[in-house]
Amino acid sequence: MQPNIISALEASHLVLSLSEPDVGDNITNLKLQKLLYYLQGYHLAYFNTPLFEEELVKWQYGPVVAEVYHSFKQHGPQPIPKSKAINFEILTEEQTALFLDVYKVMGQFSALKLMDMTHTEKPFLSVDYSEVIPKEILKEYFTNFINKNEQNTTT
Repeated sequence: MQPNIISALEASHLVLSLSEPDVGDNITNLKLQKLLYYLQGYHLAYFNTPLFEEELVKWQYGPVVAEVYHSFKQHGPQPIPKSKAINFEILTEEQTALFLDVYKVMGQFSALKLMDMTHTEKPFLSVDYSEVIPKEILKEYFTNFINKNEQNTTT
């Protein structure tokens, strides 16, 4: 089955629907941006197609989807309220499984830890500030990362 391409804002609402503010799992705009970066990278690596068409751009605090940043900037550094009634049926079963896996692993890190991580990775380092991070570089980086981890688990 061909993966669906959704908007970055739809992906954001899916992420926000998974947050659990009651137990301290809060998503700020900074953390949301980094999660979108990882979701896009892994999606490109696994499905050879983007999760969303909007571009990730190199900003001072890491990769950002500008449209999403501006949609939530009124929250400043505070957590964004949890999204309600979000339907994962906009994704295929395989996409949903990957989405949930990426959120489970990467969502456990703080916004600052995610920012630090992105700042050391090739996609972020390969462009200048305010430039688009090419999807091809994201795909290559995350594909290599997955392949390296799979080799490490089989040896």
